[in-house]
Amino acid sequence: SKLQEWGEEFEEGALYGITLRREPVQIPASPTEARPCIAFVQYRTCKVRRLKAATLNRLVSHLLDPCCQEPDYRRIFLSTYQTFTTTSALIELLFQRWAMSLSYKECDQQDSHVLDESDTLPNCSHRDNGASDVYNSECHRR
Repeated sequence: SKLQEWGEEFEEGALYGITLRREPVQIPASPTEARPCIAFVQYRTCKVRRLKAATLNRLVSHLLDPCCQEPDYRRIFLSTYQTFTTTSALIELLFQRWAMSLSYKECDQQDSHVLDESDTLPNCSHRDNGASDVYNSECHRR
C-alpha cells in the first residue's frame, strides 16, 4: 500500500492526523549515458499532516493559509463549519482576519524605515490588541 495511517500529533492546540505516503524516487538520467535497465524501484517515505481538530481561530487560520497543503481542506471546512459555529460568526472572523492583514501590510509599508521594533509597536499597536482596534488605530488614520 502506498498510504499508511501512522497516528496523531498534537501541536499548539491543534490535532493533526499523520499519514505516511510512499513515493517512487526519480533517478536522474545523464544525457551522455545510456539509460541502464533498472530491475528495482526505490521509494521514499513522506509524512503528510492533516488538521483534524482545533479551535475556531486555528481552523480559520489554516483555511486562509496560502501554504495549506491539504487540497480538500477548504471544501471540507466550508461544508462542515455549521456544526461548530454560525455563518455570521465565521464571516465576522474572516473579515477580522482580512482587516488585520490589510493593516499589517499598511503598517509594514509605513514603518519600513524603522529598524527598532520598540518604535514600530506603538504605531501599530492593534497587531496585539485584535481586529476591533484596527479602524481606530493610529496606523490606520495616517
